[in-house]
Amino acid sequence: VDETEVLHLLQQGKLAGAAFDTFEFEPLTEKYPLVLYARDPKHNLLLTPHTAAASAPESRADDYAAIMAYLAATQP
Repeated sequence: VDETEVLHLLQQGKLAGAAFDTFEFEPLTEKYPLVLYARDPKHNLLLTPHTAAASAPESRADDYAAIMAYLAATQP
């Protein structure tokens, strides 16, 4: 996935949201463009540190349920 293009589409409002579990450059830094953009929950950008593949299925389901509940609660 082209991170720059996804970020551009999010900023333009042409993409409703995105989630990344791996990144072009790692480890992420505080100034990484996706990190900066994701700081505002209204931007609907979720970043996780390789947790999608590293945790047990039950744990992932709980994590995703919590994320979805959070996103639903913060939507206008």
